[in-house]
Amino acid sequence: MRFEHRKKRYKLIESVGYKVIFLLPYSQDLNLIEKFLANMKRWIRNQITQFSKFYESITASFYAQTLLYMTIYPPIAHRQHIYALYGKKIYSQ
Repeated sequence: MRFEHRKKRYKLIESVGYKVIFLLPYSQDLNLIEKFLANMKRWIRNQITQFSKFYESITASFYAQTLLYMTIYPPIAHRQHIYALYGKKIYSQ
């Protein structure tokens, strides 16, 4: 998209009361799924001793990582964060 078109689009968006916020350049340190997958791969590498245990190791890794993630970042915190960002209620309690 040409710069002139983007500039017009940003002005239009801001004219109705919204603000355009740009994302940071990609960084795997800021992306939670990248951290999740890196931890999962490391955990699997440490757990697999035989190829026959590959499935069990992957399943155990997903369980361990999901449990850890849900302990650190409970779902309600995500919902409140989304509500704070967008000002909409996207869930019911």
